[in-house]
Amino acid sequence: MRKNFTLLLLTALFALVACDYNESQKNEQETYIDNLISQSQNLGTEGIHNNILGIWERNSMFVYDDNWQTIEETMLFKGDLHYMGLASIKYTFSADGKGRETAMSVVLGLEGTGERIVEFNWLYDMETHMLVLNNDDGYNVEYKLSALNNEYLVLDHYDSVNKQNTREIYKRVVE
Repeated sequence: MRKNFTLLLLTALFALVACDYNESQKNEQETYIDNLISQSQNLGTEGIHNNILGIWERNSMFVYDDNWQTIEETMLFKGDLHYMGLASIKYTFSADGKGRETAMSVVLGLEGTGERIVEFNWLYDMETHMLVLNNDDGYNVEYKLSALNNEYLVLDHYDSVNKQNTREIYKRVVE
């Protein structure tokens, strides 16, 4: 009887520690996002067009609930992968309105990687805060630009394939 009680007590203790860890990690993620958005420049200014120029690499990715209030899943956090099969994405934005998406995926268990490069035109609408990426081959992506500063770019969109609200955070690549 005493052995069963001890096992039950240990199980409960591990469950409490695991819940506390998940809650603190979620709070860390929310604080991280809140700080990025609060440090962002005014998204209605023309400075956006100059500040977005350069190379950006996906650093974090979250799935939100239907109301964009709660993080439901962390796929990538500060470069730490939480979801197997997620490709590495880089965006390059040029002053002439041209850009490039480079996606690098790693196939587990097989040698080598797969790289996909898509050239696109980009346009930012200051009134709607929408960043539109498209080309003549049918590539058409629309993001809500939620934050931009010298170091981070926060893009929100509805992923119609997986039917989920997705927030992606990109970090500027400094060469």
